[in-house]
Amino acid sequence: MESENMNNMLASVLGADKEGFESAFRAEISDRIGTKIADRTLDVAKDILHQTDGADDEIVTETYKFKSSSEAKKFITAASNAGLTKRNFKLSNNVVDISNVRDKGMNQMLQMLAKEMKATTTGRRK
Repeated sequence: MESENMNNMLASVLGADKEGFESAFRAEISDRIGTKIADRTLDVAKDILHQTDGADDEIVTETYKFKSSSEAKKFITAASNAGLTKRNFKLSNNVVDISNVRDKGMNQMLQMLAKEMKATTTGRRK
């Protein structure tokens, strides 16, 4: 993939033309950066267009049982920091019920967090 800028850089090096080399080098870098930005913009646009609007997300209710009530409270604090509201969870001793969460990514994050905290899942309903 030879470009005119690369040919100009080579010619400038061979001809000891410092200004010509700098100019060709800057043009080549600018072209490469521009191409990368355009490609990335296209990828982001494709991702946005292929995202669902959330209508396909199911409401999931999940129950997590922790070793202690303090671990359950830490889980609730983390869930609150991630964006859940008090309506989304119910605490009873060391058991946390999570409900009315439509976002699949949030559900996966909560499952991974609970797993990391060594909680057991005692039920899942849709």
